[in-house]
Amino acid sequence: MRNTSNPRSRNSTRHAVAVKKYLLNKRVRRRARTLFLAVVASCALFWGAIDIVGVPAWNLARLLAESMLLIAVLIVAAGIAGWLLHRWRGDSPD
Repeated sequence: MRNTSNPRSRNSTRHAVAVKKYLLNKRVRRRARTLFLAVVASCALFWGAIDIVGVPAWNLARLLAESMLLIAVLIVAAGIAGWLLHRWRGDSPD
């Protein structure tokens, strides 16, 4: 005999079990903890620079924006260099 219960509730139950398994995964917990600790440490450093040392918040925000822009430029430059090397070596099928 076929189960006639609501298929939507079965799917949501399966989804809940899959999410629970995923969240209980050791690797996921370790990555989440590392990300959380990195954010907290960065906030503590900024708070210390602003409150304890007396650096104006505007200067820190400007320097943070400039450093993020520089990192983005370096990532793009590395990507272009890698693409060019790949094309020049002739390994590309296209």
